[in-house]
Amino acid sequence: MNHARIVLFERIRHPDPVAGSMLPSMGANQPSPDQSDKRSGPVELVADPSRQAMPLFRGIDYQVWQTVLAWINLGESEILVVEGAEDFDILSGASATSNQVKSLASPISLRSNCVCDALRNFWTTRHKNPARGIGLRLITTASFSVEAEEPFGPSKPGLDLWNEEGARPTSQCSNLLRDFLLSDPSISKRLTEPFGPGVPSLVEYLCQLSSDVFHSEFVRSIQWLPRQPDVDVMRETVRITLQAYG
Repeated sequence: MNHARIVLFERIRHPDPVAGSMLPSMGANQPSPDQSDKRSGPVELVADPSRQAMPLFRGIDYQVWQTVLAWINLGESEILVVEGAEDFDILSGASATSNQVKSLASPISLRSNCVCDALRNFWTTRHKNPARGIGLRLITTASFSVEAEEPFGPSKPGLDLWNEEGARPTSQCSNLLRDFLLSDPSISKRLTEPFGPGVPSLVEYLCQLSSDVFHSEFVRSIQWLPRQPDVDVMRETVRITLQAYG
């Protein structure tokens, strides 16, 4: 086991040495209001559920378990960096894959904010790390939705087409994806927003790219991974995997 794995394990291990699991889900085993009434001590205030941050905690919980599984599955020459360019990055020699983790209930499309953010973050990371080959994966519980007006054909999500095109060695319809990013008002508005110092315009760069170059630099470098197992399945997968190690 390499040093990077040990460091990550120490950072994510549950601080209570007698806890039942290495990293229990946030909110797990919490007493209900009825149970708290039976215990001595102060009783929690009655709160407005709409103002509580449980979706945020679920998202963090899911991110942690995805990170743990990535740590377990690291290759011997790979290094995992938590909260680097993205939620976690996997480094290997001159290449790096950034991973953004999203626990989402609603479907996503090329117009979704998280997708536009991922494209912008990929562009920024590329320019800040010119000596590395950069890849990006968006890992999410969400499914894909079809863009309004079905620009990629009947019942065809653009993200689905992107993944199919990314699996091909040469471009077949990357021009459709590039043109959609540039022509759709909601997407182009997000991509046109200025970046930080030293990062050029993404839209201007896309405008000058051929279909083949867009395919090799963007489509093959970015993966959209939908319908990933939820946090309960992730937690059980980690438990079973660790048991297999003895």
